[in-house]
Amino acid sequence: MNIPYAIDMETQVTIKADRAAVGAGKGRYLCGGCERHVHVVQKSKYNRVHFKHYPNEAIGCNYGKSQDLHTKAKECVADVFENALKHCEPMPLMQFETSSGVILMCPFIAGQVVKREFHLKGAKRRPDVAILDGGGNLVLAIEIKYKNGVNKTKMKDFANCFWIEVDATDVIEDCNVLKIKTHGNLPHKFNVPGQQNVLFLT
Repeated sequence: MNIPYAIDMETQVTIKADRAAVGAGKGRYLCGGCERHVHVVQKSKYNRVHFKHYPNEAIGCNYGKSQDLHTKAKECVADVFENALKHCEPMPLMQFETSSGVILMCPFIAGQVVKREFHLKGAKRRPDVAILDGGGNLVLAIEIKYKNGVNKTKMKDFANCFWIEVDATDVIEDCNVLKIKTHGNLPHKFNVPGQQNVLFLT
């Protein structure tokens, strides 16, 4: 099974395979699904890397190919925000396509907790990933588009919070730059000439 992410036991941070040390010894990386040892494998044809279980150690693990694209993307987004909030790793950039061109935003998020499938009060919809503040209040809702995107019903459920939608395929390709497909309640203008583009979500 090909595994895109694993836990680095030296730093206790979940990392993507392309950031891991090829040739690291057994015990350095753990599978995020079953917490068994994995190692880095490089595909020379495409120069791509991924994590893989050691022989006979993948039995019963559902973190690799058995996971669907939506689930993998959701875990990737949750992991990158958890690493940023808990371990001072870089925040993922947010990429917006506007009438004036592509804008990359560096989000400043006043959040402390990352939740999967967070229940919104008074709504049936559960965001795929939610960023909460210290009081458990929703700061940012993130929807992962796989087959169906955010429709009008979902938009109503998200009317009282900041929310973004990203494509599952884009996330798997690069979760450090979130290509925003749709969003709600964010400022309409992001580009500030001569200044760093920063999006504050508080």
